[in-house]
Amino acid sequence: MNFEALEQLHKQWKKLLVIGRSFTVKGRQCHLLGLAQTEEETLLYLLEPSGPPQPESRRVPKSTNRKSILARLEKEKEHSLVYSLSALQIGEKVLRVEGSTSGNLGNEHHVEASIQVFLDMLSAGWQVPEWLKTKNWSELNLMEARLKPIRRLPACSQDTPVALCFGPEPVGHRVKKSLTLTVGKPCGFRFTADNGQTAACYITEVELADPWEQAEERFNDPRFVQNFSPEQLEAAKSSFFSQLAKSFPRGTRCLSLEYECDQPLDLHFFTKEYLRAPVVPSSGSIAFFGKPSSPRGAHGLPLRRFVFEEAVSPDCTKIPAELLLYYEMIPEWRVTAL
Repeated sequence: MNFEALEQLHKQWKKLLVIGRSFTVKGRQCHLLGLAQTEEETLLYLLEPSGPPQPESRRVPKSTNRKSILARLEKEKEHSLVYSLSALQIGEKVLRVEGSTSGNLGNEHHVEASIQVFLDMLSAGWQVPEWLKTKNWSELNLMEARLKPIRRLPACSQDTPVALCFGPEPVGHRVKKSLTLTVGKPCGFRFTADNGQTAACYITEVELADPWEQAEERFNDPRFVQNFSPEQLEAAKSSFFSQLAKSFPRGTRCLSLEYECDQPLDLHFFTKEYLRAPVVPSSGSIAFFGKPSSPRGAHGLPLRRFVFEEAVSPDCTKIPAELLLYYEMIPEWRVTAL
């Protein structure tokens, strides 16, 4: 620590608004300190649990792609509120969140940046709740959310209702539905969603494409290349094709399908071979995203396209696959801060 760093950390508040309300969200007890306004921005400060500690670095046993994907799905459920907080409502005033960051108070840098906030809030009248007083700081994250610009902070008394709004956000659910995909042949299936309802799905198209050919067409499209200088275009091509070779070696194909579903779900498919394979450390991958051929399918339902991330042989016709998980969009929801 030095005085140059101290100058960078120091913030001159124009006004502070202490709220000091606690609330529980997704089973986690959190605390809303209040708002702080500078000449340039309005910031919201919130304390949340940091989540379970990360295990010490040690040799990790070999894992399959299936285990890795499901572990990542479970990890998503523990993510910080920084990803889903969308607004703060004080009385009738709704303050929208434009962006957020969160840091663990066990980290020396975050502690240094947070102490001024805590001391200034205490000076402005913040009272630390009893449940928070003896919490180890390493168990807490301080979240800083940047709010949409406002001229002045709203009034907030002890009787003013305060609520936090979250979402909309995608929430993933595990499925495990086996099926065999046949290139050029449609098929249908059903599965039970997390809400207990049966979802009917119709795969209307299964196709193979040459990703190298598609990429060449893209880089030769005048509408695309007009956005680059010759030097930028050459650098972009070199970087893209270098990464493409790692994910889709020349001669392999990209598998994709189009589907309809009678529930608004984003389905994620994988080949059985990929799910059984061990996780291979990678510096990155290429993901292709394509638009469906039309807004609606043969059953009158919204048509979606899914592109597999793994390469397949150009001569395969039947592919053992699995619907491993799906995402549903949860609409905005509110929690009252007491």
